[in-house]
Parts: sequence; structure tokens; C-alpha cells
Amino acid sequence: MPLRFPRTIASFAALAALLAVARPAAAFESLSGDTVRITADQTIDDDLYVFATTIIVEGTVQGDLVAFGQNITVSGTVEDLIAAGSTLRVDGTVNGSMRVAGSEVILSGQVAKDAVVASGEIVVEQGATIGRDAMLTSRELRMAGQVARRLVASAGSVALAGAVGADARIESGELTVAPSASVGGNLEYSARGTQNIDPGARIGGEVVRLPSEERGAAGAFAAFLILWLRLFIGLFLVGLILVLALPGRARRTLTSFRFRPGESLAVGVITIIVVPLVALAVLVLGFFIGGWWIALMIVGAYLIALAFTLPATGLWIGSAILRRRDWTRGKLVGALALGLFLLMLVVLLPFLGPAIALVASVWGLGALLRAFGTRTAGELPA
Repeated sequence: MPLRFPRTIASFAALAALLAVARPAAAFESLSGDTVRITADQTIDDDLYVFATTIIVEGTVQGDLVAFGQNITVSGTVEDLIAAGSTLRVDGTVNGSMRVAGSEVILSGQVAKDAVVASGEIVVEQGATIGRDAMLTSRELRMAGQVARRLVASAGSVALAGAVGADARIESGELTVAPSASVGGNLEYSARGTQNIDPGARIGGEVVRLPSEERGAAGAFAAFLILWLRLFIGLFLVGLILVLALPGRARRTLTSFRFRPGESLAVGVITIIVVPLVALAVLVLGFFIGGWWIALMIVGAYLIALAFTLPATGLWIGSAILRRRDWTRGKLVGALALGLFLLMLVVLLPFLGPAIALVASVWGLGALLRAFGTRTAGELPA
């Protein structure tokens, strides 16, 4: 069956649905912390959910591995792999399919079935194998490994030096096909910039250049997905400042959401309206009596606060799903990754998405202001 790019978002939507109904009492193991490591002598006999800044899996997971973190390395053996993070490296064996997203994804191991990857940079190293189809979207793609069946790729630049068992369909800005490359079927490509297909490359079917002026649905979706990933990773890094540098305030923020939801929303609504009006009044008055620059300081502080609103709401969503009793820094990171990922998926919904993002921002702003503005807000236990 032909690969289609919408299956990427379907994969992550399925992940979101799975996580949304999951509870600690369900049949899986859940780990979180600053660093989570499964050593080579460890075997997990069930699905494993991991939320941490650094995740290292050297052992065996006899189930699916679902991982959210900043740096993720899988050098052991897992069944299906579903992961999102900044840097992901897969040196081990995935007995099922791999569906991952990140800023940089490096594959040097073996994937028995399909690989669906969305990343700023994708590297499939020599010796890496994908047992069925590969669907790769990125800014830069370097493909030196082996794909047993079809390859569908969309990237700003593509360097193909490996082997594709069936057809290869590539949409890129720049395309390089090395003499070591081989394609068992047709090579279909559209390159808006330069393209260099070495005569020594082995193409079993036809070489077809598609109209480069037509971007196509695959390219548009790839560009949108990369933009979404950058936004998610950026907000996640902002959230890390809150949960790692100010864990006490992060726990107070959760308290505001949990026990004072109405007050938090009201504070957010008032602030979102009043602060711009105050800044405007100070600016106008400052031109007459001096001190207009104070308005710029107010606006700067206002924008900084807004940057933390969606991460704060995502943190609360993750905490509501995980339902921990003790919120250490590592567990706060896990809740942030899970909740923010789900929130950013919901924001994709047509019509409702922007409205939900606005409510989440206003609510998060109010919860943050209550957490930072009172000494008696209390906090969940560390």
C-alpha cells in the first residue's frame, strides 16, 4: 500500500489517544526523572512509558517503548518505538515499527517494520536497515542505510547513498544521489534547487522528474509538521526553565490549577486585558513627562510571561494524567513533556484549536501569576 504523509500525524494522534486514557494502574510501566537508564542487564516485561530529560535504553523492553525527553538513546531491543525529543539516536533493534519526532534523529540500528520520522535533521547511517517502508520528513536528510520496500521523503536537502528495495519518491530543495545508491523500482523526484544523480547509481525502474513548481500535499504537510515540531520543542525548553530552575513555583502553579481554577482563569483574563492598556497609557504619558521606556519594560515582562503560559497549562495536563503524589524535578519534566505534547496536538484541530490555545494561554497566565504572586498558595509535595 502506498505511503501517505498524513499517516504521520495519525500515528502521533493515536499516541495521544493512548496516553490520554492511560493510568498508572494500567498494564504498563512508567518511569520519570532527570535521567532514566535501562541498563543492558535489565529486561522490562511490558510496555514502558518514560518521561525524562535524558533517556538511555540499553536493555530489553518486551513491549512498546514510549519516550518523551530531551536526549533519547535506544541501544537495546524494543518492540514498537514511539518517541519525541530534541535528539534521538537508535543504535539498537526495533522489532516492530518506529514513529519518532525530534530536532535530530540518527538511525544506525535495525527496524523490522516501518519507520516514520519527522525531524529537523535525519541521518540513516550505513548499516542501518528498515524492514518495510520509510516515510521521512525533515530539513536535511542523509540516507546511507537500507530500506527494504518504499521510501517516501520530503526535505530541504536529500543525500541518497543507500539502498531502496522498491520505489523511491523524493521531494526536496536539493537532491544528491551518490554512485553507491540503488533503487529497485522507480525514482520519482522533484528538486526545486540543484540535483545531481550520479550515472553510477543503480536504478531498476524509470527516473521521473516531477514538476518542481508544484509543491504538493506531501511537501506542504512536511513543512507544517516541521514548524509544529519547532514550536513544541521551543515551548518544551521554556517549560524546562520553570520546572528545573523553579520547581517550587512549578508545584504552586499546579496547585493554582487544581484548587483555584476559577480564580486562575479570572486573573488571566484581567491581566491579558489590563496590562496592554496600562502599557499604552504609560507610553503616552511618558512622551509628555518622561519615562516612556517604562512601557517597553512592561511589554517585555508581559511577553516573557506569555511565553510560559502554554508550558504551564501543559504541565498541569500532564500532572492530571500521571497523578503522582510526589513531584520531583524529574517527574515535573515528564508531566511537562506529556501534557504539552497533547496540548499542542489539540491546538491543531480546525476552528477549535486556536480557541483552545487562547483559553490555555489565559488560564496558564493566571495560574502562573497566582503561583508567583502569593506566599500562601501552597504547593504539591516534592
